[in-house]
Amino acid sequence: MKILIDTQSFLWFFLEPHKLGNDGKDALTDTNNELYLSAARAWEISIKYGLGKIALPEPPDIYLPKKLLSAGIIGFPIEFHHVLAVYSLPLIHKDPFDRLIIAQTKIESLTLLTADPIMLKYTSDFIWSAKPNP
Repeated sequence: MKILIDTQSFLWFFLEPHKLGNDGKDALTDTNNELYLSAARAWEISIKYGLGKIALPEPPDIYLPKKLLSAGIIGFPIEFHHVLAVYSLPLIHKDPFDRLIIAQTKIESLTLLTADPIMLKYTSDFIWSAKPNP
């Protein structure tokens, strides 16, 4: 399976693995899966780190490449056609990063690994990464 990892799921995997549900853990550790992190997510993490909204053990330019390499996650580029497809999405989610991720999953036929319930309104091809609510 080809999986595009959402920001929260990616950060949980490395920083707060106790927040991942079994489906999320399985998706991230199954060696048969191809795991991708969009450049949009790296961009988002870098912006939030710079604003002090995300704490990382190292700056993103060191931390992210190291984690991608250690987990076999492939950086997924933002292509012109991904950006152009955003206009056609319904205005369910206003976050531009999330809208770009949805466009990428649709165009590239990727499964989305997420804990964002709003993103699920765009796709049925997803894996829920969070633990179920008690």
